Amino acid sequence: MMNFTNTLATGLMVSLLGIILLFNSMTFGDSLATNWLTDQGGSDPDHFNIILKSYINIFIILGSVLFAFGFSSSAFQSSSMVKIRELKNHENMLDNGGSAFLIGVYVLIMKDFLTS
Repeated sequence: MMNFTNTLATGLMVSLLGIILLFNSMTFGDSLATNWLTDQGGSDPDHFNIILKSYINIFIILGSVLFAFGFSSSAFQSSSMVKIRELKNHENMLDNGGSAFLIGVYVLIMKDFLTS
């Protein structure tokens, strides 16, 4: 049970990091583009704007990927925890030893199949 909680927390933290990157992409991109301009010793404004937009797009893409991965991971872990709790409830209700788990899995699979 602890591994599920740790994975769920990790997914939420990755999602939060993705949101931070998305909302601060302009700030981070501007900072990197300014550092690039300083390293170059100056540049054409059009070229600087291309570099600036590229850095901003990098942070938008990275933030989007991290948010999507973290959110989907958290959603999968949440649904897995619910399924395991349902299986344990079915196992406790049947209380037939080792076969109760298999019967619980069968019941959940058929329930999902019939409702879809």
